[in-house]
Amino acid sequence: MQKYILFIFLLCCICGQAQISEDFSDGEISTNPEWLGDKSDFIVNTENELQLMAPEAGTSLLYTAIQTGGDMEWDMYLKMDFSPSGSNKTTLYLMLDNPDPTLANGYGITAGESGSDDAIVFFKLINGSKQTLADATLGAMAVNPSIARVHVSVTQNRLWTLSADYTGGNIFNTEIEIDDEIENTGSNYFVIECKYTATRTEHFFFDDFILPFVPDTTSPLLESSFIEDDNSLLLCFNEDILLPNETDLQIIPSIGISSIEYVDTQKDKIKVLFSTMLDPGLEYTIDLNNISDLSGNNNTIQGIKFFIISEPSKGDLIVNEILADPISGGFDFVEIKNKSSKKIALDNIGIANLDKEEFDYIENISYLEPGSYLAICPNIEFLENTYTIQNPSSLLENDIPSFNISEGNVSIVYDDGNTQLVIDSFDYTQDQHYILLETTKGVSLERISQDLETNNKENWHSASSAAGFATPGYENSISNPLSDSQSAFSLDKKVFSPDGDGFEDVLFLNYSFDKPGYLININIFDANGRFILNLEESLLPSTQGFVKWNGTNLENRRMPIGLYIMHVTGFHPDGDSIENKLVFAIGEQL
Repeated sequence: MQKYILFIFLLCCICGQAQISEDFSDGEISTNPEWLGDKSDFIVNTENELQLMAPEAGTSLLYTAIQTGGDMEWDMYLKMDFSPSGSNKTTLYLMLDNPDPTLANGYGITAGESGSDDAIVFFKLINGSKQTLADATLGAMAVNPSIARVHVSVTQNRLWTLSADYTGGNIFNTEIEIDDEIENTGSNYFVIECKYTATRTEHFFFDDFILPFVPDTTSPLLESSFIEDDNSLLLCFNEDILLPNETDLQIIPSIGISSIEYVDTQKDKIKVLFSTMLDPGLEYTIDLNNISDLSGNNNTIQGIKFFIISEPSKGDLIVNEILADPISGGFDFVEIKNKSSKKIALDNIGIANLDKEEFDYIENISYLEPGSYLAICPNIEFLENTYTIQNPSSLLENDIPSFNISEGNVSIVYDDGNTQLVIDSFDYTQDQHYILLETTKGVSLERISQDLETNNKENWHSASSAAGFATPGYENSISNPLSDSQSAFSLDKKVFSPDGDGFEDVLFLNYSFDKPGYLININIFDANGRFILNLEESLLPSTQGFVKWNGTNLENRRMPIGLYIMHVTGFHPDGDSIENKLVFAIGEQL
């Protein structure tokens, strides 16, 4: 009676531990818990018992993962519809660090010996070798059928108790008490092993397993999040969670939520469906409050950023700078810019030379931020050693096509294997460099305005000497945003100094018309009215843009310091005309 009371006391002490309960009432062995191993050798029979159903003599294993600690318990029912022997026996490995018993360490019980002394044997497994720790009642299993309901418990990581009812009921008697310290707690396996001859392939039965599982006391964590489409966010957790309420989700900028739901039957993944489309120009932040797992552990997860990465449309990405004539031993580079207000995906985007039919994908970067630059070069060290680098993160070491010095093509192309789209394309010539340069070697061509047509000859100029003759990864040294002046014609500055020093070497005449179709003429005179240059004649411009002057005359000689007049006339087929005289000066930098 004393041992019986001791067992009840131990059970009360450890019953608070979470357990895996498996009575096979669900009719399968694939979930809750998942059993692995020789699954085809077992069935769940009509009595909702696990039954061996093997095709021929052999040994079959079935195992499931468990979590073990210092205080644990196991319950199990087993039946062999015969008198067991060394050739027909059951071994239940209570905890193993490897599902293969021939390699594992752990503990188990076995029933199956020849003769009348057959008993439940409690053993320890060390590197696959069994060491008997104790025997239960001799002869208790040497019967036909051989039945036992067994309870095993351990406390303080070492004090083992084995109790059994050999009728299969629940009146337990303590059979074994032993002290043996556990060494491998944590992730383990419970393993069923049946060894059988050809006449016993269907005569092993099991039921009512209670297996150890350390309680979940940790809060759920967010593992990943991503936009599934334009109006939903997918949140993936490290464990199953309860569906949060809409009030548990705080989103900035605010956007309405139409539903929160599991992804299929996966309770560790939820989809947040928004009532409107996400703005591709915005970056959102979501705070998750009172996120609870199935064990009731709560967590608050803040500051999760999400945003849409958009596929590029024509003109979203532009060619912004190219170095086609590097210094000796140097490398070409191409700079692109995201001129849109969206984050643009760079998957399937490459740099091409359409003249040579050469193409290289942009790799190792997923998207480009709005307004940001990316300088692409086969050798980043060359750029860092040669030019001023203001933003190292805007440099990408990546193959690009080869480019001729005198003229050529550089294009941004989308190619997903099925669809090809030229996003932007620039046909450059060496003549677009500043005419007063002694050499173009090591000097890049920079785009002046992101809004003007790429192949507008006026829209490119040599990078300034003050910037080191190239600006890889940041704003161009020669740039001129289109003027928002209300006048049809305006100059970007009153004084410029075309001396090749990289400071205000170019004068821009900005124009803006209320309708297309004007023909414009631009002439330059000195202060005495002497003709210097016809800058443009019968130019058919767009409604907005600019024309630039580099300060040279018809003979490509630099004009001296002094006052000058730019005379601009515009004529429209409907009879309208525009005329303006703009005064400016050529000076020198002090």
